[in-house]
Amino acid sequence: FAQERTPPVLDIVDNMEHEATTAHLVMEVAKKLNIDQYLKVHVADAYDYESSNFGKAPFDLVWLDGISTDERFPALFKDYFALVRDGGYAAVHSTLTNNLSKAWLTSVNAERDEEAR
Repeated sequence: FAQERTPPVLDIVDNMEHEATTAHLVMEVAKKLNIDQYLKVHVADAYDYESSNFGKAPFDLVWLDGISTDERFPALFKDYFALVRDGGYAAVHSTLTNNLSKAWLTSVNAERDEEAR
């Protein structure tokens, strides 16, 4: 049987509560670039996945933006990473420039290395 292939989708989750948010412009720009079929914007709280049900797991790509300074972030990332399909990706904002994000990523890598031993 031939499987129907659907294009991968980036599910974008933002509660739109930050006064400087630009997330609401994403779909407008995506339409102009003719890539809107690859994006889905959900106005929701990323920490409230269970009740908001903003996306269909498994995800092709999870992008966690601007929340890596929250103490709940490590658990959130593990929860989302478990929902990424085989061959999918998980990305985190500012892992190269934000000291808290870099420390978190270093701890994740150390934990992974420890599990591999």
